This record gives sequence, structure tokens and C-alpha cells, in this order.
Amino acid sequence: ASREELLEAVSRLDPGRHRWISLTGGEPLLHGALPELARGLASLGPHLHLETHGLAWRALSDVAPHLRAIAMDWTLASEVARAKPAAGEASFAEAHRRFLAAAAAVPEICVKLVITARSEDAELDEAFRAVAEIAPAAVLVLQPVTDTASYRGRPDARRLHALARRAAESARDVRVIPQTHTIYGAL
Repeated sequence: ASREELLEAVSRLDPGRHRWISLTGGEPLLHGALPELARGLASLGPHLHLETHGLAWRALSDVAPHLRAIAMDWTLASEVARAKPAAGEASFAEAHRRFLAAAAAVPEICVKLVITARSEDAELDEAFRAVAEIAPAAVLVLQPVTDTASYRGRPDARRLHALARRAAESARDVRVIPQTHTIYGAL
């Protein structure tokens, strides 16, 4: 759909009655038309919320002025074997740091770390420090992975409590929130 068609469709939903519009699905920042769409959506009234993998820091600069909130994922190095960083990168940490710096102008930031049994203390501490240094007002969400039929790797409660305490040593607002998409059957 074109930008105009999308704005028309949103207008039919009476956006003035809603507080938020979420930009999500795949990776919104990979769509070159997002800055223009965000500008148009912001003009309709509701706040804009971006859900992102937290890597496309260059693309964020054109969208950030229209956003009220960002929820970014921070992919841990222990999970890179399943993800695909750029050639020669051992982790996404530097791209995440750059993204977080670019996001600092957005009023509300949430950084989510999916925690597995493989998550290592050093990589977690690196993420905790980065959030505290770059975006100290951000909400830091520790999200234990949900075991499924094909993946077993949920950390135990003792580990999660210890990580939450450790994260709180540097980050101001730390929360432990389960993966809800598996609870309501989305995956």
C-alpha cells in the first residue's frame, strides 16, 4: 500500500480516539518510506511507538523526531549464533550502543533483553552498563525465554532474580516480564 492509502486507512479508524499507534512487524526501520509515514501518522494525533531490533541506528534519525516511545531489542552475543550480525562482528553490542545513542532524543525508551540459560554475565553486564550510560531513564526489561517443544533454555528463577538485582546496580528501572506472545498463542 502507498503512504496515502495507509494514512487513509488509519484515518478511518478514528485515530483521535486512540493514544498510540505502534510501528511494528518485521523491522519497520528497514522500510525507506517510514520517515514520511511516521510524519503523516504523527499529524493524526496519537503518539507513535516503534518496536525495533535496535540495529538500524542510521535509519532512526529520520524517524525519531516523530516518536514518543521506542521498544528495542538488545540481542546478546550468546544468541548471535542464531542471529546474523554483519560480517566480522562477534556481537551486535556496538550497533545497539549506537542505536541507543540515536534513540536518546525520544522521550520513552524500553530496552528488552531475552535471557536464556546461555546468557553470559559479561554480555549482560555490558548491556546493563550501556543502558545506564547512554539512556539512564530507559526501562530495562529482562525477558526469560519461554521453553517450547523445539527450544529448551529458560533460566531458573534464582538466576533471573540475581540478574535483576545486578541490573538494578546500574539501571534505574529494571523489570522481569515473561514472553507473552507464547502465552496467548501468537507463536
